[in-house]
Amino acid sequence: MNGIGNQGNGNRAAAQRGFGLIELMVALLLGVIIAGGVVQVFYSTNQAYRSQQALSRVQESGRFVLEVLKPRLRPAGRVNFCVANLNVNQVLNTASAGYFAAIHNPNVPIVGFEYDGTNEGDAYALPELALGEVAGGDYNSNFGLPVPQDVIDRAVPGSDVLIIKYSDPIDRLTACGYNAGTADLALNMGVACGATPPAPYSQNQLDAIYPEGSLVLVTDCNTGGDLFQRTNDGSPVFSLDDGGPVPGNIAAGLSRNYNDEAQVLPFHSVLFYVGIGASGQPALFQMDFGGDGVPEELIEGVENIQVMYGELDIFGNVNYLEADAVVTPGNIVSIRVSLLVRSNEAADLEVDDQTYDLQGTIVDPIDDSRLRQVFSTTVAVRNRVNVI
Repeated sequence: MNGIGNQGNGNRAAAQRGFGLIELMVALLLGVIIAGGVVQVFYSTNQAYRSQQALSRVQESGRFVLEVLKPRLRPAGRVNFCVANLNVNQVLNTASAGYFAAIHNPNVPIVGFEYDGTNEGDAYALPELALGEVAGGDYNSNFGLPVPQDVIDRAVPGSDVLIIKYSDPIDRLTACGYNAGTADLALNMGVACGATPPAPYSQNQLDAIYPEGSLVLVTDCNTGGDLFQRTNDGSPVFSLDDGGPVPGNIAAGLSRNYNDEAQVLPFHSVLFYVGIGASGQPALFQMDFGGDGVPEELIEGVENIQVMYGELDIFGNVNYLEADAVVTPGNIVSIRVSLLVRSNEAADLEVDDQTYDLQGTIVDPIDDSRLRQVFSTTVAVRNRVNVI
């Protein structure tokens, strides 16, 4: 009996023994390995997701900015149905501090500025983003006009600047017959001159198309035209006196006689440049001086822009030249734009120390972990193609 009882106690003791130290260490090691694997998979998946998101956003931004630019570049020099080059007189006050020939001169519909050190074959290292680093002497141009102050105040170093001018066709809006020297211009919209606008226009719609301070072009497409600044609103009679917003008008009024078929067109002068966006990222901006002239952020992430101009030579060939190499600005028939677009956030742990080729200009951005890609397009300037 005692032997049997002692044997039972020994079996129970053997059954109650736990893991030994070695077994615990092996179990802990396996747990660490498994946990490390899970963490590595999570980390790799997260990095791949971030990289894919950054790439998707860069590509989306690049495609978007090209689609935004194309319709804005095509109408350069357009004056509604006029097919010939017009010599437009400026009623604008050219002596005003708010007048910039590159922006307001209607007879130069395309104006470009090449940033110093970014010509074809040059290598340019992008500096840290900062305003106040650009000076007028940093830009070169063969368009014969100085760089506007708005560029100096708002642009960041390294990018070219482009200005496009055109007028919009507005259905049923023509001028009443006016003689030279007139300081008011009434619209003829199928009713009595200066009467309340008929449908589909209201006075509010008319003021939205031609706000106070906007640029207006009146032309008959034969003898030329006049560019003035509307200095009033709330009336179908446009005032072009010498008061109101800058640059304002001269007191001489219209330069020629117009009949009641003369077109009255909104005139746009759109400046494109790279500045610093609301989020602190580089961004492509436009300023329409034919409207309110307020900077509009088109798309963030645009780090650099390089522009070349397709100039038609005497042999019918189109040569792409930079702004400081253009020979005859009036022979430009196309514009080629390249943009360097970057992601807003770091995409992975690898530092981007690459350089990027933008039409022969080698751009070296700051070494960081953002993704970057170059986007390019060539746009035919329709008005120039038709008349040259």
